[in-house]
Amino acid sequence: MVFNLNHEVEAARIIRHMLQPRRYHISRYPSAVKREPHGAHAVDMKSWAVPKGPSLDTKDKRLAVQVEDHPIAYSGFEGTIAAGQYGAGRVIIWDKGTWTPLGSDPHKDYLVGNLKFTLHGHKLGGNRALVRMRVDRVGGKQPPWLLIKEKDGFTRSAQEFNVVEALPDSVANSKSAASAAQWV
Repeated sequence: MVFNLNHEVEAARIIRHMLQPRRYHISRYPSAVKREPHGAHAVDMKSWAVPKGPSLDTKDKRLAVQVEDHPIAYSGFEGTIAAGQYGAGRVIIWDKGTWTPLGSDPHKDYLVGNLKFTLHGHKLGGNRALVRMRVDRVGGKQPPWLLIKEKDGFTRSAQEFNVVEALPDSVANSKSAASAAQWV
């Protein structure tokens, strides 16, 4: 999944941000969350890999591993990334839309490690939080976070509905990650 974060939010207005969850076709169907960090003038997006994909259930706390920033120009890419390259494999734009920060200073919230926001996507909507875990407790080079669905009108039990399995296709062209190689 992909989120874009803008730290130039003015208190008097709400700035909407780009949201673009992606789906990579590998054995565990990870998603990448990307968010734009610096508004309309940003050149990179903050990104997280979410191995189990997003959930609509508030009981699910999904691991979200922060990965390298991605250029905004990458936001329209669907196809196959060559073997041996970062993110190799088939990629689709699983969802797209915007997000609105719930705090008054999303840049500060990101730095502190507790970013709350509302999603306005084709598949994902409602309130969520990205909460950074303590690196010294989990180890590793990449900062681990948790992607948490907050209770609202978009909440659904994971037993009744799995959004990743129920809506597997691209929002850009109605293709699935499994068939991406056929349309590159």
